Amino acid sequence: MKKFLLFLSLISLSFGMVSPVMAASNASATLRAKVVTEGDGIYKDEVTDGRYVYKGSNPNNFINFNNELWRIIAVESDGSLKIIRANALDTLLPFDSDKPSANGFNDGYCAYTSYGCNAWGKINNFENGINYCSGNCDDIKGKVEDDSQVNKLLNGYYYNSLTNNAKNQIISYDYNIGGVYDSDLKYSDYWIKLSYKEKYDEYVDKKNKNENCYDNYQSGCDSIISKYKEKMDSIDIDLDDPKNAKEAILTTISNVNSNESNFSWNGEVAMATVSDVLLASNDEGKCGTVGLINNNQYKKNNCGGKPNSSTGNDSGDVCYLNYEGRFMINYSNNIFNSCEGSNYMIPSSEYKFTDYNYLLITPVYGSNETVFGASYQGINPQYVYQEQSSLYNPYYIKPVVHLNSSISITGGDGSENSPYTLSSMGGSSSSNSISSSIAQIVDVPATSMFTSIFVIVGAIVLLGISGYLYLKVFRKKDIN
Repeated sequence: MKKFLLFLSLISLSFGMVSPVMAASNASATLRAKVVTEGDGIYKDEVTDGRYVYKGSNPNNFINFNNELWRIIAVESDGSLKIIRANALDTLLPFDSDKPSANGFNDGYCAYTSYGCNAWGKINNFENGINYCSGNCDDIKGKVEDDSQVNKLLNGYYYNSLTNNAKNQIISYDYNIGGVYDSDLKYSDYWIKLSYKEKYDEYVDKKNKNENCYDNYQSGCDSIISKYKEKMDSIDIDLDDPKNAKEAILTTISNVNSNESNFSWNGEVAMATVSDVLLASNDEGKCGTVGLINNNQYKKNNCGGKPNSSTGNDSGDVCYLNYEGRFMINYSNNIFNSCEGSNYMIPSSEYKFTDYNYLLITPVYGSNETVFGASYQGINPQYVYQEQSSLYNPYYIKPVVHLNSSISITGGDGSENSPYTLSSMGGSSSSNSISSSIAQIVDVPATSMFTSIFVIVGAIVLLGISGYLYLKVFRKKDIN
């Protein structure tokens, strides 16, 4: 009887080693298995190989982190999770209001501005376009000697306020901080022909309404229409072919991503990029670029009976969330963006607790004092030094971090009411390791894959030993 019990103990120990690996669901592998091709959910990133991004108006990408509600932006190709805080920080801050002397002097990148700097972190030679001016039009470049004000807050006071468990799950990561054109990099034949068509349609409409037509010192609807018709016909591409439209949009997003990656900063806490917002749309044809998003503005006519709102819902005014978190009537700015219906990273007109205008980490190309922000209107430049306590359009801060690839999902379905819960299966992993490269081939995160193989092989060896002892020892000797 004793030998039988000992045998069972060895079997139990073997399966005890395997069961945690089987039960603990590796987050990146689990999320990749949920990939979709339409609707809200997680998609393969068509810009970066091996990466997966969440798209849609409200995908199930909520996650419980630091005892707070966050959202998963992406599963990176190395298995780490890029997440953003669902709710903005309570404190309103400018991106950077330090004087230029703190960010480089003489040959410094921000030497010729009177305010702060749109470079996120220290860098020896930051290049961000050409300063189009009436005098000395030098390239905007130079040394950045100091981190931005919001960078110092997030990686100082804010990071230190996180729980120890949260800190252990965060990995230091290379965040892209290069500048992006405000014009959305519309250099392809598709965008050029589309711009001609928009002008053509505009003047055809004017002619039909018997309005006067003027364009670049040229007058007369017929001649202007003929000019844009000739320009359109000179470009051999079909605007009505959805493949051409998709290719142009993906090329634009790829160019945005490429410009962002011209410079990087390594650290723990950052903010979202322009490409993060663009890739979150599941309606690329309507909302896949900065230009398309900003062309989808509309007016909301009333408060809809929101709390703390004034009366007069039929007056054409709109209810907005002010910097104190109260719903108020906005008498001057009732513009919103319909792309919120296909992109959860565009603040929504529904005024949920997560709906705040927030700053992005991406500088505007050709400027050293403006960065992009995501707002009710779309994606627009914001001055880095501007006080963010504006009554009508405050811009908040939403921290972004990367969680290590050994993170596992232990519960939840990713919805707002049941966010994913996490546990860590080990230390942080290196995104440049050989094991990570191998893991990408089989689509399994490196740390989890090798940990699982090691434990399972160990369990098999232990099973073999138990069998050997039973056959060779226990059956030959009386251990009763």
